[in-house]
Amino acid sequence: MKKALQSFIKITLILMSFLPFYNAIAQTNCIAPVANPATNITTNSATLHWTISGTSTNTNILLRYRTLSIAGSPWVNITTGGVSYNLMNLTPATAYEYQVARYCVNPNGVAVLSPYSNTIVFTTLPTSTTCPTPTGLTTTNITSTSALLSWQPALVNYSYNVRYRIANTATWIMVTVSNTSFPLSNLLSSTMYEWQVRTICSNSTPNTSTSPYSPSMFFTTLAGTSTCNAPTNLTESNVTNTSATLNWNSTGAASYRIRYKLNTASTWTYKSSTTNSKALSGLISGSNYTWQVRSVCTLPGNISTNSPWSVSRTFTTLAQSNCPAPQALTVGEHYIHRSVCNMESGFISCQLSV
Repeated sequence: MKKALQSFIKITLILMSFLPFYNAIAQTNCIAPVANPATNITTNSATLHWTISGTSTNTNILLRYRTLSIAGSPWVNITTGGVSYNLMNLTPATAYEYQVARYCVNPNGVAVLSPYSNTIVFTTLPTSTTCPTPTGLTTTNITSTSALLSWQPALVNYSYNVRYRIANTATWIMVTVSNTSFPLSNLLSSTMYEWQVRTICSNSTPNTSTSPYSPSMFFTTLAGTSTCNAPTNLTESNVTNTSATLNWNSTGAASYRIRYKLNTASTWTYKSSTTNSKALSGLISGSNYTWQVRSVCTLPGNISTNSPWSVSRTFTTLAQSNCPAPQALTVGEHYIHRSVCNMESGFISCQLSV
């Protein structure tokens, strides 16, 4: 009898040594829930959500949350059920994080806890007087066409309005970002820019709440090759009494603007061209003209700009011939074969020769 009891105790101890391993196996169906983003966030409350999977029918949940504003803040544990929980008595304008784990019952009838879910962070809304302006604005990585704007977050997990413009101009360009930095691109080289940022504390219409804009920050882009040069080497070709073709060296511009006038005139006539030449017509014969050309460039940011006007260039149209050719006239037996015309005092006189 004693020997049988000893054998039973020995077998029991052996089986008990395998129990943790068995429980671990039985626990494999106790899958951690998936935490989902919080909703219905107010100044002092939020609804927390999660998704349950696995074969266990037990929906008892251990929810834990804590504030992120205090380093090492302890977790607050709440036992609940279902797939959501309305968390109350929170602090306005404060960042929180939360996780959930699931209670399961293994085949031995022992309650076990799943691993904790992923972490979700949310921030309660500020009160009407607590939408702070971002601070610590910096501009780095400045090139001829780009720069990186950065700032210190006023609140965790909030969005921001960033606006920027060429300094001393009227029009702002505004973007909304969810990070605490924003890369600018397609800027003009050798140009001073101004920028500001503000916090978006609430986007829920009609209760949109934003902070005042920060003080302005300024930076100047580096010099680059994004310049617009005036054309050179101006020439004329195909000059007639009423027309001429104007030519110049290409600058690679998107198009060109040409202006010309009679030397005696004060008003310019303007033309455009997408090539490095322009044919003029309707000119006055025997007249002196002055002309210039400038480049019309498209710079980074799809901004159109003009070069200075080129140096002036002059040309003269050909004189108009008003001397008529003979029309096979005859005088007796002699053919008239030429006419000679002279301009005197504004009148034309012609002589016929045989």
